[in-house]
Amino acid sequence: VHGFVEADVFDAGALVEGPVGEHGAIAIAARRSYIDGVLALALPEDGAVNLTTAPRYYDAQILYDFQYSAHRLKLLAYGSSDRFIALLTKASANNPSARGEGRLALEWGGTQADWRYNFSDTIFNRLNISYLATSTEVAFGRTVDLDFLFHQLLIRDEFEWKTGEMFTLRAGLDTELLSSNIDAYGSGGPPKEGEPQRNGGYDDVLAVESQTYLASPALWTEGLLKLGPVLLVPGLRLDYLGSTSELLLQPRFTLRWNVTAGTVLKGGVGSYYQQPNGDEYSEGVGNPNVKSESGVHASVGAEHRFTKALELDTSLFYKDFRDLIRRVSDPNVRLDNQGIGRAYGFEVLLRHNLTSRFFGWISYTLQRSERRDAPGADWRLFDSDQTHNLVMIGQYKFTPKWTFGLRWRYVTGNPTTPVVASVYQADLDRFTPIYGEVNSERNDDFHQLDLRLDRQWVFDTWRLTAYLDVRNVYNRANGAGRSYNYDYSESEPRTEIPLVPSFGVRGEF
Repeated sequence: VHGFVEADVFDAGALVEGPVGEHGAIAIAARRSYIDGVLALALPEDGAVNLTTAPRYYDAQILYDFQYSAHRLKLLAYGSSDRFIALLTKASANNPSARGEGRLALEWGGTQADWRYNFSDTIFNRLNISYLATSTEVAFGRTVDLDFLFHQLLIRDEFEWKTGEMFTLRAGLDTELLSSNIDAYGSGGPPKEGEPQRNGGYDDVLAVESQTYLASPALWTEGLLKLGPVLLVPGLRLDYLGSTSELLLQPRFTLRWNVTAGTVLKGGVGSYYQQPNGDEYSEGVGNPNVKSESGVHASVGAEHRFTKALELDTSLFYKDFRDLIRRVSDPNVRLDNQGIGRAYGFEVLLRHNLTSRFFGWISYTLQRSERRDAPGADWRLFDSDQTHNLVMIGQYKFTPKWTFGLRWRYVTGNPTTPVVASVYQADLDRFTPIYGEVNSERNDDFHQLDLRLDRQWVFDTWRLTAYLDVRNVYNRANGAGRSYNYDYSESEPRTEIPLVPSFGVRGEF
């Protein structure tokens, strides 16, 4: 039997695991944050925002593992809750209707059973059945109230047959059964790609209640063909999507070639589909006739191992998107599939695997992602386009007791749509912004350094670790957008979390 107990400034958690009988084992873990209590003490009582429940989260898991002869069974139960509730005692400067309660909550729980049976050394079957219930609540004053409840049953059966040294056949069935309950009241529905956050007025108010039952089965197969140093993996997937009543065939192909003992060339191409979100195909909020978004993804690359510890992985990629969902001005249609898009770039990862003292990596992505919202329209950037994304992570063990780690990140600021003017609406007593060209500006670039120092004490039956974790060491004011005054004539950047030191302890037995 072993486990751990840990606590720091943000949360506390524990895990214990051990044997159950001769062939089984069980693990139980839980975590609870208390940053809500810290913020409640730090914020003034007479401020514009009173936190009735500040940001808080907790989660728990139970796993049972049983293995006997050719059978292996795993049973898992898990759940989580994230919630933020604030009482807005003062109206927003540019939206007087936004007052009252602001609530954001995501709660879910599920179970999963996974059974694998080995018929022989070359044939096995694996069956996985999982159930998940998810509840999402969003409220903001008198303008937005969204409640979503989803029940999801997933069934996956996978069969594998290794016919010899050269060929392996894999095939299976994926089935999703979904029950959704939507109770939504808001202004125009959630924003779509390229749209700024809506203001929550009463000019486009929607009230929708719906209950939907959907079934989406899929068949898939792939073969692993090994021809000397070359591995070929052709695959095929056939999906029926209940949300859009589509039957979709998706061919895919992957190749890996071991050129030398330390060098691999690789490539792949495939067709993929993504079904619409619940609000996009729901009557009243979206368009029941909207279809899935499609894409063709292709990549080529190479891997090279310099030493047992040091390796390099590089890739060039291109993605072509079709049938992208966009909003239209016709209130009877709301959404259609007239958008197209593309993304292309280069990725590189230099990784030093764990040795007795050092572990770390440097990863860099150079990419561009663009879309066109209507035939003949200009190309524009996706909301999440980031030209540069650089991450450096390292951990060094000075002695068996002292370990130092760091992480530095640099990311190009996300595109944003500027406000160029505003119009006063006397009937609503507020200013409405007039936006410029979609995603024609960017937020400031993000960069941040995080440091961590660990100290260990080892006893006969347990181990104690104390650590100091400092996030955003040089207190970079990273922007997350802009806040405007009442008439949108002035603005200032909204910044993310400043320098945050945290001290914690962890006891393991």
